[in-house]
Amino acid sequence: MTMAGEAEWGAARMRRGGVLVRLLLAALLFGALAWGLRSLAAERLARRECRRHLEQIYAALELYEAEKGRLPDLAFYPEDAFNDDGSLRVFLARRGFDPDLAVCPGTPAAVRRRGLSYVWNVEMNGARLARGRRKWLLTEISAMSPDVPAPHMGHYFVLYSDGTIESAREAPPGLLEKDG
Repeated sequence: MTMAGEAEWGAARMRRGGVLVRLLLAALLFGALAWGLRSLAAERLARRECRRHLEQIYAALELYEAEKGRLPDLAFYPEDAFNDDGSLRVFLARRGFDPDLAVCPGTPAAVRRRGLSYVWNVEMNGARLARGRRKWLLTEISAMSPDVPAPHMGHYFVLYSDGTIESAREAPPGLLEKDG
């Protein structure tokens, strides 16, 4: 092979190598994009499910109030969410609701295993649902600590006594004083 032939052969080989590198980069880019879209879709689903859980919890509280004339006496965060009488989870099960509503789908697995991912505002024990003056009823336990990542892209949900659900970055008023 002549030197010119070797140069052409080497140039063709380099072009093929460049094409392969570009194809590999494109595949990596598409893979990263697909992974990002999948993660975003999973987050949106978890947010939607968490809201649905809070809507169902509110419905259970409304039914209880209609029957008893007041809200139930629940624990801020019970020691044993599966068995304590003051547990939101136990309350839901006794009212015929799915007890798994007491766990946000976006919550880390370690918290999900505890069976409860929301904290209850004990100031609402025995109170009535405030139609005009709203107070927070429930929020996600991640609101208790700035060191624990919020389950919804830096936000957590708060359920209020008027049935509204808001996404927040800060704890509801008085929450952090509850733990003593």
